[in-house]
Amino acid sequence: MTGSSGQSDDTLARLAQQGDRAALVELYRRYVGEVYGFAVNQLGSQQDAEDLTSETFMRLVSAIDTYQHRSSFRTWLYAIARNQLRDHWRRNGGVRTADLPRDLATENELPPARPEVTALGRHVLERLPDNYRRVVELRVLGDRSVRETAREMGTTEGNVKVLLHRALRRAHEIAGQWDDEQLRAE
Repeated sequence: MTGSSGQSDDTLARLAQQGDRAALVELYRRYVGEVYGFAVNQLGSQQDAEDLTSETFMRLVSAIDTYQHRSSFRTWLYAIARNQLRDHWRRNGGVRTADLPRDLATENELPPARPEVTALGRHVLERLPDNYRRVVELRVLGDRSVRETAREMGTTEGNVKVLLHRALRRAHEIAGQWDDEQLRAE
């Protein structure tokens, strides 16, 4: 696929792997609506779909170096989205948290995705202490087990659980301050 930048997804992915932030932004622009549509059709909840879309793109950013160009970028991105969806169902017991009216849950009639959801994720990660950010990146974004996370961080499994609990609590606090900061900035 090529878009407004005229570059293929594969070219943009290679540039993103080299640290080109503009390439990541272009890939986000190309696919955010599509991923959101997939999420809302699967989940039936706008809030959950926004969260899943945000999680998918946060995972994309943290895993772009692992993309090996064997399949299309779109296929790889959808694999990330499906994994995020699987994790969502596991966390929520497969229960839809809120249903949308049938006519709203179609791809053609979806409201545009909110880019500030992804901005919020970046905002939170940037403000977490290094050890909290690392445990979130490995355990949540990297979908690693507690054992793998402990090994990579050079600590115990118990400490990983404590760090993750504290990191998520702190992330929640930071996210709660987001609206106040956004309002002051406007």
